[in-house]
Amino acid sequence: MSGNHYHFPHAMNTRDINVMREAVRLAADRLDVASEADLDLLAAIVFGYYWRGLVDAHKLCEVAAFAASSRVFRSNFRRATDQLFAR
Repeated sequence: MSGNHYHFPHAMNTRDINVMREAVRLAADRLDVASEADLDLLAAIVFGYYWRGLVDAHKLCEVAAFAASSRVFRSNFRRATDQLFAR
């Protein structure tokens, strides 16, 4: 995340949101994605990697497009998020 988070390390500012939004848009264009479920998957992938420190929109796009195109990753990722939100 950006270096402007001295009060709370998990807070995001507008720049953070814009980078993630751009990465999801680029990945969706690259994969020709239009469904809401696929956009949600891309957004979750982008957020996960952004949270871990990958803050370049183009690199996030590459990772999200690669991960979303993998059937194994998609099934494991959806299973993990289903378990997370079932609690």
